[in-house]
Amino acid sequence: MAKSFSAKFNKSGKDLYNIALEAIINIGYNIDSEDNKKLIIFAKTSMSWKTFGQDLEIAIKGSNIKLQTRSGQLTDHGEGEEISEKLFDEIKKLSKSAKKIKPVKKEKIEQSIQKTKKSTQSKNWWIFGAWISGAVGFVIYLIVILGSGGSGGNNSKNLVSPIGKTNSEVAVCLGFLTEIHRVKKNLRSEQHKFIEMHRPFMSKFETILNKINKEPWRDNHRIENVKNLMSNYSEIEKELYYNFVVGRNMYSKMSSTQRGLTRLTCSIIN
Repeated sequence: MAKSFSAKFNKSGKDLYNIALEAIINIGYNIDSEDNKKLIIFAKTSMSWKTFGQDLEIAIKGSNIKLQTRSGQLTDHGEGEEISEKLFDEIKKLSKSAKKIKPVKKEKIEQSIQKTKKSTQSKNWWIFGAWISGAVGFVIYLIVILGSGGSGGNNSKNLVSPIGKTNSEVAVCLGFLTEIHRVKKNLRSEQHKFIEMHRPFMSKFETILNKINKEPWRDNHRIENVKNLMSNYSEIEKELYYNFVVGRNMYSKMSSTQRGLTRLTCSIIN
């Protein structure tokens, strides 16, 4: 979710830009990058009980500041507004100072940028680790409900879709449905039928996810590097896991209409 806020101040241009940099550091947000020619600052907040942290874009035009907050979630529970109030209040306070405004020291900005890199890495570890654990739990939950439906495990011969989908297409669907369950918990009967029809795939995913859960790189990898990291896995395991994560990532990037259409492709309708 993205939100926009704006405010006018009694300083402008470079002076306001330097005050904004100082304010961001003072209230404990971390600078991601900054452009002192275009007068734009990118920053990040820490995780809270409301969000996993927010990305901030602060643009200075004359005596105006436009702030955009992005949480990457369906709702930020009002945190964006709280951030804008906190930041704007600090800028107003610093703007009232009679002291001559000096540029923020490069060392101070660089320290903040380094903190951002560390906190972003830590956040990604936590989120992805939690997702892996949740995915494993969901897969096991479905297997218990549906029954074993085949040994899965290392037997790839069982992995044939009864409705003619390729292994990659099935994996994308199962990743997508897993994310729907995690976010919405509203899988419909036709999606449950799709999962039931592909029980051997679910058993295989249980094996793969449990293996990945023990990997040292589990909490810190990018999707494009997955196949290299899985060098000791079979080709079918690489293909399935890669497309499983592709399906999971698709959910957050889709509109509600696109999600509805994808639900249909991952359903069995009698």
